[in-house]
Amino acid sequence: MRHTTALLFAFTVAAFSSEAVAQNGRFDARLTLFEIDLSTGTSFVDVEIKASSPSEEFALAALDFRFDFNIDAIPPIAPPITSPNPTDRTVGIEQELDISGLISGTGPEGTSFAVYDEHSLSGSTHDFVSLGVVLGGGTGITIRHDAWSKVTRLRLDTIPGSTPTLHVRSNSEFPPTVASEQIGQLTFVQVAEGTFHDLTFQVPDCDVPGMVTTCSPGHHAFGGPLLDFEGSAPRLGETLAMTGTNLSGSLLSGLMVGTGSAPVPLSLIGSLVPNSMLCIQPWATIPTTGGNSSTVALDILADPLFCGFTFDVQWIDYAGMGMDFGTSRAVHLTVGY
Repeated sequence: MRHTTALLFAFTVAAFSSEAVAQNGRFDARLTLFEIDLSTGTSFVDVEIKASSPSEEFALAALDFRFDFNIDAIPPIAPPITSPNPTDRTVGIEQELDISGLISGTGPEGTSFAVYDEHSLSGSTHDFVSLGVVLGGGTGITIRHDAWSKVTRLRLDTIPGSTPTLHVRSNSEFPPTVASEQIGQLTFVQVAEGTFHDLTFQVPDCDVPGMVTTCSPGHHAFGGPLLDFEGSAPRLGETLAMTGTNLSGSLLSGLMVGTGSAPVPLSLIGSLVPNSMLCIQPWATIPTTGGNSSTVALDILADPLFCGFTFDVQWIDYAGMGMDFGTSRAVHLTVGY
């Protein structure tokens, strides 16, 4: 009887203790693409978490964020990572974000602080990444339900032309993605799993920028139009300046932008300017404002979707008599990095 009573008492105490520290924390997790550096073949991905609902917010004590990747898009990690952030692997930590180092005002009325240890990739190997974040002291930062907390920005060596797929591991896979919350000063319990989001994206196989003359000029009596470029061939995130000089000053002048085509001699419309011809099918003609020179500046977005985009340009300028038009050389342009 005494043994039974003691066992029942121990069970009751254990159940009471577990219930006393039980919390309603639940977290969602995801990976988001920050940017792709086409010049180096590096993709930057952010690790993010949030509470699943208002009643499931929690103070973060530790996070083990784990995901798999396909080795036809990201070369395998070899040898296994045994230090926090090596620089000679295909995966590395680019930057610690919202949950990093000393953070003030993490407790009630902003009176507490948190100190998180250095983020670590130790344990990552082959096609598996394990990111570890641990609270070293203080009161853990509250993970809210209404905003994603950015944890870490990872750098991945991605292969041009590939499609990386990053799969966040759940509790049904080993080892899973897990988080724990802090209750009081010394008690830590695992947070329930919410919704995990995988990430799939495309890495463009970007061409080098190109600039090729496809058609000879037909200059009018003023010696123009001449087509010149300020700077190099078109690059993502840069401005391409295309200048026409030796213009007649007529408002019937502009830069044609479009697709290259077989030359059409302007003698067909009565132009007497030797060799003047249209060498593109224009999408648009950007007019000048008069004067003997004009520049058109084209801002090229730093968006990988524009990588490899091609277009042609050519100036056309009215010579001021009859149907005489002069044309510049035509140039075929390729956007690169």
